[in-house]
Amino acid sequence: MNMPTTTETSVTFSLAEIARLEQQRVREDEVRRDRAREAEARAQRDHEAERQRVEDARAAADLALRTRREREETEENARRDARARAAIEVARAEAAAKAQLLEQNALRAHELAVLRARAEASHRWLPYALGGLLALTVVVGAILVYNETEHASRLRRDAEDLRQQRSTVQNMEQRTLSAMLAALDRRYAALRSSPSILRHGGETWASADLARSAVDETRLDPSRILAFADALDGAQARLESLTRLSTLDRREADLAAWATHQRQGNVADARLAASRAKADPGDAAALQRYELALDQLHDQLVASATAGRRRSDPAPSSSIRGTCQTGDPMCGLDGHPL
Repeated sequence: MNMPTTTETSVTFSLAEIARLEQQRVREDEVRRDRAREAEARAQRDHEAERQRVEDARAAADLALRTRREREETEENARRDARARAAIEVARAEAAAKAQLLEQNALRAHELAVLRARAEASHRWLPYALGGLLALTVVVGAILVYNETEHASRLRRDAEDLRQQRSTVQNMEQRTLSAMLAALDRRYAALRSSPSILRHGGETWASADLARSAVDETRLDPSRILAFADALDGAQARLESLTRLSTLDRREADLAAWATHQRQGNVADARLAASRAKADPGDAAALQRYELALDQLHDQLVASATAGRRRSDPAPSSSIRGTCQTGDPMCGLDGHPL
């Protein structure tokens, strides 16, 4: 009676130790998951803050782009209006000059007729009349030339003012784009220096590297900077998915070893979910199904271990209660098995 009791006690102790180790591993796994969730939450908050800064910079760039387009349209409309006004002014000046010239020609014709009539009576006033008429013509022509020159100068000054305003707005836009690019570069460097990139390789950053190389710092383009920001978002999402997949793979290996030891549990469902998740690490639904399959496998193993302990517990009868060896951890103070 002593030998079977000791063997059953050892088996019970082994199962209890295995269950205790599994519970300890589950608690450690929960602690790791809690820490991972806290780290993920911090990373998510940092990502949200960075994404907010990028969104603000992106909104500023969009506003600058819209402002530039509106300004260019306004300038183009102003130039068209200026050209139209100049054409109208020139046509008006030409019409006025022609009308004035016709009036002067009529006046000169009248004066010549008068002078001719007077010349028939006396030729003394003819040279004076011709001189005065010539002087009047010269003065009128000089006034017209001065007016046209002043109008052209005023148009040139307006065009120069528009060019200066455009240059100022372009400088402000370039400074905004430079600040946005600097923020994206800091985020790019922080992500590239994370430990996860060493485990998953550089293929995750191919699109981000290509988008960054397409940005010309000497002439910043808002569309290329926005493309760089989108590439960084995609790279970070893929890296987070790969990190989560690695954590699930480690858990799957531990549960598979436990299932092999107990010869219980449906490992096939977990491995099928793992293969589907590895086929597309960016699929959040596949990763969620993978984690759910691991949770189900864990529950099956815990239930199987609990049922095994209940079946192996001896009946509490004083007739089969024997003694145990000294030093047995399952031995009580009275020398009998617990």
